[in-house]
Amino acid sequence: MKPVKVKQNYYKFSFQKYDIFWQTITNSLSKSFDKKTNSAIFFHCSRILSIDELLKSEPEKRLKYDVAFSFFYDLGKQLKDLESKDLSVPFFEKSDIIVLDVPDQRYRFLFINKDKLLKIDNDEIKIEIPYQNNGFFSPELEDVSVLPAKISCQSGIFSLASMCASLLNDKKITKEMIEKGFFWKTNTRGEDDHLSARVLLLDLINGTKLFFALERCLNIHTEDRYYFFI
Repeated sequence: MKPVKVKQNYYKFSFQKYDIFWQTITNSLSKSFDKKTNSAIFFHCSRILSIDELLKSEPEKRLKYDVAFSFFYDLGKQLKDLESKDLSVPFFEKSDIIVLDVPDQRYRFLFINKDKLLKIDNDEIKIEIPYQNNGFFSPELEDVSVLPAKISCQSGIFSLASMCASLLNDKKITKEMIEKGFFWKTNTRGEDDHLSARVLLLDLINGTKLFFALERCLNIHTEDRYYFFI
């Protein structure tokens, strides 16, 4: 599923059929997109990195604000594009994602694991195989104990926000942090009971546009969870 280098600053994805998934790739490539044929998508890019390679290139081994913003903006937009076509992702892993280093642009992020897509039916996706928890599961996916099971199609956006929070902050959530609660952003204990403890990793970006976008997606209540930038 990973792209192949054709020549300097030029890559391609190969496939058997141009379907809904590949349409979202074309949409996500935006200005980097060059052309498509019946079996390939061609695009401009100086190099392609994994998430781990990107982290290693950062002095503090975590994503800077602007890079994390691109991460959540690009992948969230692609996920919503998929959902508009009744497809979703139960959870994200680093290996699902590639990073495009595009000349004269910011880093761009693409979800490329077509095998993980699940069909949406009445705002739910069906879990039919066991997944190993990688630390980025939604609460509802963590609660699955019997298969098959149906969970909210909003599981994926929680997982993406959870990964973004982790990439922004290399700290581990401790029992002490959880007991203190969200005192770095509010003086009212219990006010944020609807939020996942993952929000505790967002103290470095408190009050920013990305902070509020991630906070909305880290709601433990699926009906109140949504992807939106203000």
